[in-house]
Amino acid sequence: MNAKYYFENAELHTLPAVFSRECIEGSQRLKEQYGEQETHEVIYETVLTETEATCDISFRVDTGKKPVANYWLEFDYAIYAQGNETALTPCRFIDASCLKPKRDPEEVRLFLEQDLTELVGQDKAALLTPALLELADNLEGKCLALFQVGSMDSRAASDSVRIYTWPMKPEIVLSLLSSLSWTGDPQPAQRVMDAISPYAYGGKFILSFDLFQDRISEKIGINFPPRQNKPGTLQALLAHLVDDWDCLPEKCDSLMDWNQEKPIPETRLQNDISHIKFTIEEGEVRMIKAYLRQSDERRVSAPQYRAHRHPQQMNLELTTRCPLHCPQCYVHLNTGEEMGLDTALYWIREGKRAGIRTVCLSGGETLCYSHLPELIRECRKLGLTSAIALSGIYAS
Repeated sequence: MNAKYYFENAELHTLPAVFSRECIEGSQRLKEQYGEQETHEVIYETVLTETEATCDISFRVDTGKKPVANYWLEFDYAIYAQGNETALTPCRFIDASCLKPKRDPEEVRLFLEQDLTELVGQDKAALLTPALLELADNLEGKCLALFQVGSMDSRAASDSVRIYTWPMKPEIVLSLLSSLSWTGDPQPAQRVMDAISPYAYGGKFILSFDLFQDRISEKIGINFPPRQNKPGTLQALLAHLVDDWDCLPEKCDSLMDWNQEKPIPETRLQNDISHIKFTIEEGEVRMIKAYLRQSDERRVSAPQYRAHRHPQQMNLELTTRCPLHCPQCYVHLNTGEEMGLDTALYWIREGKRAGIRTVCLSGGETLCYSHLPELIRECRKLGLTSAIALSGIYAS
């Protein structure tokens, strides 16, 4: 599915704490320049501790090949909402799962010489390659692999890359930081993971940081996908974020509304919360972000709904008249009744307001209905598909 369908679907949500009108209008540039890009997943990033109703937007592109099976393009609100026609420059994150303790040398060679070089340029890739390989070695006994390597150069030129790991237990997160000679205070990270573990999927956390040639950043991110297949669990987490971490109630209410929104029948996209991130810097939690995800129903961890957000089609039985006299049927040509034209037009217009796309016009024998052409014209005017059930007896 193209990215524009995801963006248009997000425009239908009434979440003013997350998507301001300016944010929606600004995303039109993104839709114009990247709307035809094929994707299966789009994420809207919002800060839960700030009142500003804007979001960064990112989406995944699958390559179908190794060593980089997918990559993400992330667009900062400050960039895509600018009122000009210049080309948008995204941050880029590439699949780095080939970087692990027991790695395939050929895959790693291709990643470093081809994908990393494309991501950050030849000079920077050469500078950071030893640090990346040493980091992969440090994952032994701690973490399956790296998850992503990202370039943040669209924000500011840097001699580092952003790293995301695969999920780890809390004690392993701290062990990895220690093995990387991290200079920060471990107490805030410990406090976050102790408090959040009951709400984190599998009780595990993803560590993010910036990797330099000779060190990692003092600033880190503690990320986790929340348990959310049961609404009560997510609700408890959001209440905890409000009561104990100074997150804004209106923002957390919006996350709950997003998670419980039923999918639209035309796209079958469903919502959930991809992950929540605690940013820790200078010994304290500086920011808490939530990543609102739209994806097809197979990929999300929210409840799988058996109903859609609005009906997909409507059936109007226009007449109970029919000349065929089928033995099992209850309708008759001479004694049947038909729906008035004004009534039929009223229900077609109500169906349009309810979000339906198809009107099934039926009977009896639908061709016996005296106002059928008017109803077909009304459906066409409203952009609805009219499906007509008939025997064909009068179709000559």
